[in-house]
Amino acid sequence: MELTNKCTNPDCEHVFTFSMGDSPFGIAVGNQTKCPRCDTWQPLPSTEIEADLKFGHLETQLLEMKYASFVPASAELVPVAMAFTQNVDRVVALAVMPRMLALNVGFAAKRIRYPMGLEFLGEGREFPSEALDHLMMTATLTDMVLARLPNKATYLALEGVLSSIILGAWTAFEALATDLWVTALNANPKLGVRALGAEVKPNDDDSEKRRKAKLKQSFPIQRLHKHDYNIKNAMGSLLRDSKKWDFGRPDETCDAYKAAFGVKASDNSELDSIFDNLELQWLAALRNAFIHRGGIADESFLSLVDQHPTLKKSEPDKPIILDGQLAQPLIENAAGCGAKLISFVDARLNV
Repeated sequence: MELTNKCTNPDCEHVFTFSMGDSPFGIAVGNQTKCPRCDTWQPLPSTEIEADLKFGHLETQLLEMKYASFVPASAELVPVAMAFTQNVDRVVALAVMPRMLALNVGFAAKRIRYPMGLEFLGEGREFPSEALDHLMMTATLTDMVLARLPNKATYLALEGVLSSIILGAWTAFEALATDLWVTALNANPKLGVRALGAEVKPNDDDSEKRRKAKLKQSFPIQRLHKHDYNIKNAMGSLLRDSKKWDFGRPDETCDAYKAAFGVKASDNSELDSIFDNLELQWLAALRNAFIHRGGIADESFLSLVDQHPTLKKSEPDKPIILDGQLAQPLIENAAGCGAKLISFVDARLNV
C-alpha cells in the first residue's frame, strides 16, 4: 500500500515528496514528515479518508450484556468463571475505548467534525453547546468523530482494535472451555473415568465390566511426579496433557465434554447447541483468518461463513472488512455460550 504526496516546507520553501512506503506507519509520524533539506518537521497535506466503523453500535450493545451475572454454585468452578468474566470485561473495555477517546476530544476541545456529506469548516466545526451535550450521551458521537480519519494508518489502527476484539472474544471462550473441563475433572475424578469410557453402568453385563476393567490410560512419569503421584485432584490436568482430545479444535472439545458429561441424549443436545452454534463458528472462522491469514479471506474461510449475511460477500484473497455492527452479535454470542457452558457443568459436576 503506497501513500505518496508532495509537501511544501514554509520555512525553507522546499517542495519534496513524502512517502509512507509499504507500511502506512512508515516515515510519517504523528501526521508529520521531516523536510530533507532543513530537517524540520512539517504537517502532512490532507490525507483524510472516510470511515464507517460503527464503534458506537458496538459499544452501546456490548455494555448491555449480562454475562457477569451468573456465579456457579460449585466453589471449584468460581475461579474459572471469574477469569472468563474478566476476559470478556477486557473485550468490552477495548470496544468502549474509541468512545472514551471521542469523549475526551469533545470535552477537551468542544469541537467535533460533522459526519461525511455535511459541510464542515477548516479543521473542525464547533457545535452549539446544547447539541454537544446531547451527543455526549449517545453513541452517535463516536461514529461522528470517527467519520473522517486523518490517514490510512489511523484507519488501520482502529481496524486493529476491531480484529483484537474478535480475537479476544474467541480466546475468552476457548480458554474457558478448556479450563472448565480440566477443573471439573480435577474436582470430580469420576468424570475422568467416565470420559475414558471406563465407568461401570448398572446395565453392564459381566463381559462389559471385564472389558472396562482392562481399559488403560498412560501418563508420562514426570506428569505424575508433578502431582506427587496422586491423581485424585489431577485427573483433568493429566487427561488434557495426554492429548487424547485437542482442545484447540471446537469439535474435539465438544467430544471431550460429551465423554465426561454426556450421560443423557439431552446432555449431548445441549452441548451441541453450544459448540455447534453458528455464530460461534463464524467467530472461530474470523479468528483463524486473522491469525493464520492476516485477515485475508480464502476459500476455507468463505465456506465457513457462507450463511453469514455480510461475511459471505468477502472476496477471495482480499482483506476481510470488519465493523462494530458485524462484530457485536458475535462477541455477545460468545459471552452467552460461555455462560451456558458454565451453567451446564455446574449442574452436573457432582451428578
